[in-house]
Amino acid sequence: RQRLDGFVSLDADDRRGSFVTPPLRFVGRRLFLNINCSALGEAFVELQDDAGRPIAGHTFAEADPIDRNLTAAPVTWKGRDDLSDLADRPIRLAFRLRLAKLYAFQFTC
Repeated sequence: RQRLDGFVSLDADDRRGSFVTPPLRFVGRRLFLNINCSALGEAFVELQDDAGRPIAGHTFAEADPIDRNLTAAPVTWKGRDDLSDLADRPIRLAFRLRLAKLYAFQFTC
């Protein structure tokens, strides 16, 4: 059986990969990843403004690691997940992945 939204993934090996999205606007309050981290894998997400500067409260240093295999893994920063103050603003998502497969990300209300 095919994984939900699992047709294609961005795969990172043990050397840690990273990428940044183009600026995007979102509606919602929370961010979820469809991700499969191996036993030693992990992912971190940073939010950046449209110029690529980290947004306070949502930096890599504040990001909680995601280290499981979930179709809806919540993204949090020091336990906080509410992004409503950033909704409808152009932001970039920056990812750092190691031994992980990222299938999709989604903002929800």
